[in-house]
Amino acid sequence: MLGHVIAAQEAERARVSRDLHDDIGQALTSVLLGMRLVEDSLDGPSIDTGDARRRVADLREVVADGLRRTRQLAFDLRPTVLDDVGLVPALQRLREDLTTRTGQIIELDTAALHSDERLPSEIETVIYRVVQEGLTNVIRHADASTASVTLNAREDHIRVFIEDDGIGFDSAEGHLQAQLGIQGMFERAELVKGSLSITSTPGAGTVLLLEVPRV
Repeated sequence: MLGHVIAAQEAERARVSRDLHDDIGQALTSVLLGMRLVEDSLDGPSIDTGDARRRVADLREVVADGLRRTRQLAFDLRPTVLDDVGLVPALQRLREDLTTRTGQIIELDTAALHSDERLPSEIETVIYRVVQEGLTNVIRHADASTASVTLNAREDHIRVFIEDDGIGFDSAEGHLQAQLGIQGMFERAELVKGSLSITSTPGAGTVLLLEVPRV
């Protein structure tokens, strides 16, 4: 189990490294190049203020996009709303963010928990990460028109259903589960003495059920 956890941590670090290089690194490189072009506009015997203004406007757009990407990366790593106000607002923010970015229709039912109700931090983290990974799989692979997340709360446990009406897959094939990052979700559930089950067949969508203790 420890080996799996370490491997998952290293995979996450590799993903963050790629994101930093591809998104933030490229944005900063563009800023440097843009600054050089602005300097060139100001170096000649006659200053072309119009050209300089256009280049500054381009730089402003690059910086704004880099700031947006930085905020998105920080949110993906650890949404502050999860720590500040809890699981339900964090899931609502996740749904809004994914819908805005991808257009995927996502239904969210968290009525079983009060919006200000708090669970142990490790339980909230596992639920959030499994929902995040599950919805990411739906968006990337399922070709679904709709997806839904439903929380059921009992006295001693929480159940989370993630369902979609997409193309499905053969849940008996282990290599597909590995490709979809499902093994990491199983490991997260086990870390808090929970369980995860997946029901899917080609052409019939997918149902993922996470069950974790409430305390």
